Amino acid sequence: MELLSDVVILTTGGFGRNKELLSKYTPAIKELPSTNGPWAQGEGVLIAEEIGASLVHMDQVHTRLALLESRPCLEDTHAVEERASIGSSASDGVR
Repeated sequence: MELLSDVVILTTGGFGRNKELLSKYTPAIKELPSTNGPWAQGEGVLIAEEIGASLVHMDQVHTRLALLESRPCLEDTHAVEERASIGSSASDGVR
């Protein structure tokens, strides 16, 4: 089957765990912790780049507060430890 189109939208699952792609497209958030799984390496983006696709909106990355956890510290049962991490979930667009 052959499909012809002027526009193709490729959804690839993101590149939130690929530091090189984050550095290239979103350097301001490249060091943030990610909530993406280890599989979010941007293979689809790399393939699209390889074949010369026109990538758009690659700097549009969704970030969110990933974890806010309160629990007693082991050393002092009256103290409460709070931990927070910021996560990024890179969304990619291909045109």
